[in-house]
Amino acid sequence: ERWLKEARLHCEGLLGPPHLSSGEQMASAMGFANTFDAFSIIVVCFSALALGFFTLGYAVQSWEEQPGIETGGEADGTWGTWLTCYALFVECATMAIVAPGEGVVKYSIVIAFALDGLSWLCSGLLHSFFPTSSSAHDTIWVSAMLLSNLGSFAKAYAAHLAVREHGKCQCCPSSRVIGIAGGAIAALWIGLTLVLYESFILPDWVFVMVKQVLAMLALVVYGVNGGSARWSAAIFVSFGAAVVLDILKPEPFKYSTNFNDNGLFHSAMMLYTVSVFGLFQDIVDAMEVHSSNRFLRGLQEVKQHLQDRAKSVEEGWPLREDGAGACCTSAGAR
Repeated sequence: ERWLKEARLHCEGLLGPPHLSSGEQMASAMGFANTFDAFSIIVVCFSALALGFFTLGYAVQSWEEQPGIETGGEADGTWGTWLTCYALFVECATMAIVAPGEGVVKYSIVIAFALDGLSWLCSGLLHSFFPTSSSAHDTIWVSAMLLSNLGSFAKAYAAHLAVREHGKCQCCPSSRVIGIAGGAIAALWIGLTLVLYESFILPDWVFVMVKQVLAMLALVVYGVNGGSARWSAAIFVSFGAAVVLDILKPEPFKYSTNFNDNGLFHSAMMLYTVSVFGLFQDIVDAMEVHSSNRFLRGLQEVKQHLQDRAKSVEEGWPLREDGAGACCTSAGAR
């Protein structure tokens, strides 16, 4: 019993108590155990920030002004655009720092958010300091697109790893096969993006958008398989809202010199990023509970085995004493 108790304490020291999710363990480490856990704080804060940007954009519009020149696009220098880019960078950096999971799953999630964050940082630098055409502008713009492509594929691969570690989607190809295939597709996609940069055949942003759609669909599929249907739905809805805003470019936002349709699109992408973080947290929590329960079931089996052995010894020992006593009595009579 003492050994089992020590083993269980050791298990809880490594994995955390079975009832604690990784978000709650994170909260305990950060000192938030008595209020919301850290995961809830991050989700609430960045969701509120995104809604705050929507409200701010609405408040600074000139609703009576006549339509003018569209201010969005690659050469957008409005403060609403670069400010939301920097906010997305901070959001991704925060989520990379507190990424859930252990081992390769955690590292893959960290890399995915880090790549996305660097992409948004490049976009912020582009729109705030180099909005007009120049060599620096072109270099930063291409870097932002490449990092965005890599970040999208990295998110899909991280979701695959997390779901496989959870014991789901066993019919899917192995992580190695997915990694090789995904790397090849990412390299091809990046090559096409570079070739078509400043091409009149097909705008480069089309490749970026198609890549985002494919990554979103992959996250939704993996999320449903990993038991996180609610965050999968949130990913689909938030990304759909971002695409609608990017395509429709509502007036008077698209003519605004303060907060235009790019700012709206970025605000919706903040909600999308929150949803992706929630998806990873949900899958990792389920994975940790599955691993912890499996370990504890093993301990219970060991305990039951030891109890059965002890019971058999206790039942067998008195019989041997009685048998020995009968033998001695018989011998004395003879």
